[in-house]
Amino acid sequence: MGKLGGTTRFFKKSRPNIAIYFCYIKTGFLIIIMDKLLFATNNPAKLSLLKLILKSYPLEIVSLKDLHISEKSPELFDNETDNATAKSKFFLSRTGITTIADDIGLYVDALDGEPGVQFRRWNGKFQDENIDDVKWVDYLLKRLEGVTLSERTAKIKTSKVITKPNGKQYIIKVQKDIIIDTKPDWKAYVKGFPMSTLAFNKQYNKLWGLMTDVEKLEYEKYYSKELISVLHKIYKIN
Repeated sequence: MGKLGGTTRFFKKSRPNIAIYFCYIKTGFLIIIMDKLLFATNNPAKLSLLKLILKSYPLEIVSLKDLHISEKSPELFDNETDNATAKSKFFLSRTGITTIADDIGLYVDALDGEPGVQFRRWNGKFQDENIDDVKWVDYLLKRLEGVTLSERTAKIKTSKVITKPNGKQYIIKVQKDIIIDTKPDWKAYVKGFPMSTLAFNKQYNKLWGLMTDVEKLEYEKYYSKELISVLHKIYKIN
């Protein structure tokens, strides 16, 4: 039970694919039904960005943590799309909820494309994808010692796959060009995304982690447009 304003009270009941809010207001009784979308991640930076993009849409976005799911989907493939597809299908099968999953690769030009698709684990250098962000950043900078700023170019490639309970899938691919700064700015740190301290955006002349919400929405406008187009098809959002 909760409050909306001074007099409105509400309570919520969940079903596999929808959330139902029962609201008591001054003038009567209101039922709000919202479709659910599972984002198959526990990464707070990813979750925060998705919620920012979809904040105006009548969807309840839930994470693996929200559903008390501790299982992990094996990432066995050498490209982002296949890994995201496998992850999306895996967690859909566990929950029955329309699921979006992603996989991200970092391709540093001066390192011949390392770390690649195994972004966090760095092609097996680190066994645990939950490696401490400071340690991960230190390793990246050590590998780039002696490389000038103009040569610290890199690409971040992301594949996002949405799978419906009927098996239909939608794929969104995004690529961003960045420059890796020579030292991290931990004031820019966004938990779950160590590159927020290093990924310099030439368009806004600042690190990703220092961008405002308005700038992030503009920066991610291609992804936003494609994602919203897909969700319109799935949920018939007006």
